[in-house]
Amino acid sequence: QAERWQAGLESQRNNTSTHDVGFMVFNSFGNGYKHTGVDAYRHVVLDAAESLASRFSPVVGATRSWGGPSSPSFTVIVDNMMNLELLFWAARNGGNPAFQGMATSHALKTMEHFVRSDGSTYHVVEFDPATGAVQQKRTHQGLSAESTWSRGQAWAIHGFAIAYRETGDPRFLSTARRLADYFITHLPTDKIPFWDFDAAGPGEPRDSSAAAIAASGLLELARLEPDSGRAASFRAASGAILDSLSAAYLARGTSDQAILLHGTGSKPHNDVDRGYVFGDYYYVEALLRWGAAVDGSLPGTAQPPLAAVDGSLPGTARPPLTMRIKLPRDGRSLTRFLRRGLPVGVYSDAAGQAAMSLTVARSMARRFSLAAKPRRVTIAKSRRRLARPGWSTAKLRPSRRVVRRLRRARVLKAQLSLRFATTDRQRSNIRRALTFRR
Repeated sequence: QAERWQAGLESQRNNTSTHDVGFMVFNSFGNGYKHTGVDAYRHVVLDAAESLASRFSPVVGATRSWGGPSSPSFTVIVDNMMNLELLFWAARNGGNPAFQGMATSHALKTMEHFVRSDGSTYHVVEFDPATGAVQQKRTHQGLSAESTWSRGQAWAIHGFAIAYRETGDPRFLSTARRLADYFITHLPTDKIPFWDFDAAGPGEPRDSSAAAIAASGLLELARLEPDSGRAASFRAASGAILDSLSAAYLARGTSDQAILLHGTGSKPHNDVDRGYVFGDYYYVEALLRWGAAVDGSLPGTAQPPLAAVDGSLPGTARPPLTMRIKLPRDGRSLTRFLRRGLPVGVYSDAAGQAAMSLTVARSMARRFSLAAKPRRVTIAKSRRRLARPGWSTAKLRPSRRVVRRLRRARVLKAQLSLRFATTDRQRSNIRRALTFRR
């Protein structure tokens, strides 16, 4: 089902008419590549990054959000911070290395012209395409030019957390902190923001999507935050938001196809009180980031966990690593294994060291005079260092002795084992039974 829905978005890889290509392609094919390792998905993402990069202006130092080359103004909206992840990722996964500089430049330009001194944000800034000078600051979906549209503030928190993660630039961390502090201190008692922070009051609609986006961004910020006190504060705020969404904003029990109800797309355009795909996406992302696998609980249950997503902060628990292995389609050929070895794709969402082994049971080892005493006998092994999160490939090659012993075998039943240790000593294991045939 996911593949069928994703296929409908592939044509967007060449869409140069919108900045939203990041939302459309990276959140679909980018996740698809992460979970499957299908290289065709990576190429779709790289094409999308090229499309987004075509909207970058070195004069302005940002990517255009709305309009095109003939537009009198170069329009940038705060939402565009979320599309930078596409450029950052592409730059280190086979795309143009210049994408990194484009994304960094855009984040710096947003920091300079969108973020106010109190940590609130503008929604839209118009630049002169010829000089890069600011022409106007305004809103499109907020209450007024000087108000703070809540979803825009949420986009900014999330986007600057990503910018800090991808660059390590302390200016982005400082900005993300200020944005988060403003959002948290301006929430109403139930922790779900009004559609605009300057429109709070009876009868004004809430925006569940802004809450979900902020909750996910706060968790990513907490994961990266070097100050344990601040990190705990951001996690607690995210947990409170997710508690409220889970208790009163779910569509469960209704005929609505959305997960979250009571979102506000644009109050000025009468698009209010319904579910939105972006609200659902970031709500699910926030739940995953919350690290429910640590103790099996979710926000809204009796004992919500306040744990960092990767355990990088003092006193926090660690969820399991995300680990996957991928074998070639002809990987069960005994002849090919004995001649060329077994290539194994390995995915991890953290850097570290992978140790792989292929073993057979003692009964089979005895049959081919490999060994008699060990419970399982190793017939091939390999080690692979993953310098960064993502996919890598290692090859398990049998020794000449093993090849000689197995030359008459017709069937070989084995077990592939992967042991992985991150640089901070977190460990994970995967085992898979394999049957090789002639």
